[in-house]
Amino acid sequence: TSSLRVLNDALGFSSNTSNWWDSGQPATFINAASSTFSGWGSPVGTPPPFNRVEIKLSSVASEITGVSGRLMLQALIDSNGTADPAVMADLAKRRMRSKIPVLTEALNGRFTAHHAFMTQLFLNRIDVHTKDIETLSERIEELMKPFLPARDLLESIPGFSQIIAEVFIAETGGDMTQFPTTGQLASWAGVSPGSNESAGRVKSTKARPGNRYLKGALGASALSQARSTKTFFSAKYR
Repeated sequence: TSSLRVLNDALGFSSNTSNWWDSGQPATFINAASSTFSGWGSPVGTPPPFNRVEIKLSSVASEITGVSGRLMLQALIDSNGTADPAVMADLAKRRMRSKIPVLTEALNGRFTAHHAFMTQLFLNRIDVHTKDIETLSERIEELMKPFLPARDLLESIPGFSQIIAEVFIAETGGDMTQFPTTGQLASWAGVSPGSNESAGRVKSTKARPGNRYLKGALGASALSQARSTKTFFSAKYR
């Protein structure tokens, strides 16, 4: 369901399905239909009671839009929910095959033609967005060619992935001459603690807002390293 929730947020859909019944907003009904994947949903005209569909695929598969999940969802769609749950569960690949008995039970529900229509609609939307992301990734790679040495150097920093390195370059322009000191760069990024002291009393150390995109990327990097036990930063700050 995480892919659908991200998609809903990206398209500006409401996460509160009850609003649809009160305000008549059609967009939130699409969100209600997406809940078919997590076990509930209903056709137009009836409220979506919990567990109406009773398809619990997301309780077994961590990623329902992966290879195994897509095969099972497509089987549900093609058969309008009439396919044998055991046959659909047997479509599982690799490590998912160890969960076939649980998958068989999870795929046993009341999946109708309406649910098949809405599920296909969402899968089509996910595929379109996935293609757009691939196209944007190719464009970013092309624009990064002049900065490849800097990106490689940034990726050598613990916690810096390729994406975080690209965000850093995009937000700073890859030109460190505009930041005379590391402290100024940290302050501009919004990761430098504030200093508000009066008569020896510290009032606030809240960091300034800074660049929210760079600050978010650096925060993600720091969080990934906070869980590590084999880096310099871990040895220094633990």
